[in-house]
Amino acid sequence: MNSRNYAYTVSLAVGGILTAGLFFYFAAGKNFFAIPACVIYRETGIWCPACGGTRAVLALLEGNIAESFCYHPVVPYSVAVYGAFILEETRERLCRSAGKVPLRFWKGCVLLGLLVLAGNTLARNIFLILR
Repeated sequence: MNSRNYAYTVSLAVGGILTAGLFFYFAAGKNFFAIPACVIYRETGIWCPACGGTRAVLALLEGNIAESFCYHPVVPYSVAVYGAFILEETRERLCRSAGKVPLRFWKGCVLLGLLVLAGNTLARNIFLILR
């Protein structure tokens, strides 16, 4: 399996697992599960890179894109890039398109997401210390 097919297959599998988890969360009832507080923040007082992610996902599911972005900008960014990747790869497979988006473009999108994650974590912790 070449790297393009591997990336597409893994992306579909991960998306399916996340979708099943979200369906289970909402079907079983939001009150059934308690979302735990961040252990790193609770013990150190410093925001971890994932802090705000759960609130961002829940806000995004309610359609509040701006609120989701404020909680954690990587969540709506990741959903947008993931959706674009899956749609583009599916289109290329169904249409047998010769003009494919290079895989290095998608790798660049992932790298940009990691840079946003690092910048968000640093900025939030700097503002936390300065206040």
